[in-house]
Amino acid sequence: VKRSLSDADTDWSTAHFGVLKNRIERAVKDLASDLKDDIRTTVADRFKDGGQLTDDLLARFEGERAKLDIPLDRTQLATWQDFSADLITDVSRDVIEDASNALKRGIVGGKNPHDIIREISRGLVDEDGNPLPGVWGNTLARAEVIYRTEANRAFAVGTHARNLQHEDADPGLKHIWLHSGNPTGRPSHVRAGEEYDVGGTPGPIGVREMFVIHAEDGTDYKCRYPRDPRLPASEAVACGCVASAWREDWA
Repeated sequence: VKRSLSDADTDWSTAHFGVLKNRIERAVKDLASDLKDDIRTTVADRFKDGGQLTDDLLARFEGERAKLDIPLDRTQLATWQDFSADLITDVSRDVIEDASNALKRGIVGGKNPHDIIREISRGLVDEDGNPLPGVWGNTLARAEVIYRTEANRAFAVGTHARNLQHEDADPGLKHIWLHSGNPTGRPSHVRAGEEYDVGGTPGPIGVREMFVIHAEDGTDYKCRYPRDPRLPASEAVACGCVASAWREDWA
């Protein structure tokens, strides 16, 4: 995108805006394609890591008795990969629309082509590689948040899927809510970490039971694990909590 903008002739007719718009659109779509491939791989890896967490915990406390001879249930994985890739598509669509609107505003407002190029350029990166505000800034930040949230969500989904498999094989498995420990974390998640930990009320709950998150606005949300899509974005985005397997005799 930066190359297309820097190569653009600032003494052009209105028709040249269409050429630049198409160049920007191709560049953004190419990037989105790469990101979607990457996030599919990352989601699969984090899903596997989440399942491995449960296997490792049970192996540590119960040894060979807890070993499962069946692979991690990947039924939900493809759905999560598609969902995450679709979010990246949404972001790319937004950035293309923002750039296009900047071009249109320039034409209608009679702006100098140089000024329009400068407006669209803002929000890419400076010479040191630091993000800049402008047309692209919020969109790029949003893409990063989506990437991190979906990767961590896949971890939680994998953990929950493996918890259910272990519970099927040996009933009685519970899980606890572990807060990330982030001092700036959500009060509702700190509270969940206290309520659903050993010694809390209600304490560890069955892996098929729902956690209840008490949001600051007074709303209670039920969820199966941290970052559950049942939760609103205000309770899921950038969450670093974990739902960890637990048995009473581990105490």
